[in-house]
Amino acid sequence: MAMIPNRFYGLFERLFFQRSLFFFLITGALTAGVYFSIFAIMWNLLHINYKISLTAAYWGGLCFHFFMNRHVTFRSYCNIGRQVTKYLIMSFVNYVIALVVTVMVVNSLHFSPYVGVILSVCITVMSGYLMSRFWVFRHVE
Repeated sequence: MAMIPNRFYGLFERLFFQRSLFFFLITGALTAGVYFSIFAIMWNLLHINYKISLTAAYWGGLCFHFFMNRHVTFRSYCNIGRQVTKYLIMSFVNYVIALVVTVMVVNSLHFSPYVGVILSVCITVMSGYLMSRFWVFRHVE
């Protein structure tokens, strides 16, 4: 009975090739929940401009995302100041991508900002993982 969780984890490890990618995706899903909740509250309930709502939602999820990736996904406890600096640079790059994609979807395609937000998340997941794994949380010996 105790072997089932290990087999389950082993299956996912093989499917995703890396433990870090699996936990990055789980962390991302949890962060997306925080992100979409903040956006929905600000845009739907408080009627704040979608650009401001997107900005608050994006940055609001960063603390959770950084903590989870540092402690769970990559288990990287080296120089936190350097990691925070790199993480903020990475986050700013992904923020610009998210804002440009959302504005283009709203202004050019005339879709809901939700469509733009969802599309921008899909685009920034891979760039975020690669920058996190190989730059932000890279283990330096």
